[in-house]
Amino acid sequence: MENSRKLTKIGNSYGLILPKEVLRLSGIDPKAGCRVAVEKERIIIEPAKHEKNTDNEVARAMVRFIKKYRADLAKLASS
Repeated sequence: MENSRKLTKIGNSYGLILPKEVLRLSGIDPKAGCRVAVEKERIIIEPAKHEKNTDNEVARAMVRFIKKYRADLAKLASS
């Protein structure tokens, strides 16, 4: 599938509107996002890699740390 598309100005950037069929054929899930790369004057758009969500892991670890050391942290804060 090949066709020409216009770029749309969005603030200081430009956007490319992709038809649903292009997303379906490429395996890109709009909710998951995509990876954009430039190689040899070509723009490559591919599905985002499923990476571990480390933000949630860090948040859970922080909650465990605070629960475990709440008393010690309070003593440090008051000194």
